Amino acid sequence: MPELYEKVSDMNSGYYDLRGKIVKAERRLAVLNERLEMWAQYQKYKPVRQKLDKAAPAKREQFKQ
Repeated sequence: MPELYEKVSDMNSGYYDLRGKIVKAERRLAVLNERLEMWAQYQKYKPVRQKLDKAAPAKREQFKQ
């Protein structure tokens, strides 16, 4: 019986260690996915921003509209 208790205790500690690693990896994936979305948005609007930068200061307000 003590061996069984020890084995179950070891299994529980292993489970919680693994669970912590999984949660850490999921959080990291969420951060990376957010950055990928930002990168896609940046790439989408990059040409528009370049056109705005090339516009004369007087014409920028018209460009924004």
